Amino acid sequence: MDLKTHVARRRFAVAGIGITLGTILVLMTGLLAACGSGGSGGSRDAAPPFSGATTDGAAVSLSEYRGKPLVLAFMASW
Repeated sequence: MDLKTHVARRRFAVAGIGITLGTILVLMTGLLAACGSGGSGGSRDAAPPFSGATTDGAAVSLSEYRGKPLVLAFMASW
């Protein structure tokens, strides 16, 4: 395989990965927008009270973010 063919194949593979990731991003954005719209999703129960600490040690409560999108990431090392 010559160098031009190798470079062309690599560019094609990178473009395919970019298109796939872009498609996933668009689909996830649409899904999140639909979930947060409050449209025909039916009634929802309020989240239970939740509080914790930031990495700096400051207290934070779920009620501070009422009405705003929020992503909670729980991590652990074993």
